[in-house]
Amino acid sequence: MTANVDEIKNLLSQPSRELNDVDLSECDLTNHDLSGFVFNRCKFSNANLSGANLEDSTFNKCHGFKTQFEHVQAADSRFIDCNLSISNWMGAVLSSAYFSNCKLTGANFQEVRALSITFNTCICVGTFLRNFSFRNITVQETDFSEADLDNSDFRGAILEKCSLKGALLRGAKFQGADLRMCDLGELSLSNADLFRGAIISKSQATDLLRGLGIIVA
Repeated sequence: MTANVDEIKNLLSQPSRELNDVDLSECDLTNHDLSGFVFNRCKFSNANLSGANLEDSTFNKCHGFKTQFEHVQAADSRFIDCNLSISNWMGAVLSSAYFSNCKLTGANFQEVRALSITFNTCICVGTFLRNFSFRNITVQETDFSEADLDNSDFRGAILEKCSLKGALLRGAKFQGADLRMCDLGELSLSNADLFRGAIISKSQATDLLRGLGIIVA
């Protein structure tokens, strides 16, 4: 169902606070109070939710290509099985937000506040996560290949079956990070220092030595 402006206002005023199979593409939802809403199989492509209150909201199987989430208040929100590629989260509050099985290719998460955020089985290829804090959290089965992670904080983090292959990691902090189950890409003398202080596996250490031209017998 594609909703027009009047229908949107009516839908958002309903006491149930649940929308199913509604097309909200290109809709202007700036500064709307959508806290506690449940969106099932809804479309938000090119919609503008900037400044909206999404606290404790849930998005199930939604499509949000190029959606604007700038400066949203989205603490304790949940995004499950969603396509949010090239979405913009600049300045958003995402404390304790939960992303599971989401496609976040090329999404912009710069300048967000995201204490205790969760990424589980997500695609973050080419995602902008500069200065992002993953400190002391566990990230599972998430692909950060080619992502911009410059100056990000991974101290004490656990990356389980993740990939950092080809990611930008200048200035990133890895002290105490557990990367034993993480694909670090090709390790060489030029990039080994990026992971200073991290915990790596014996096989990763062997790959590093091989990159240095040292044969491990």
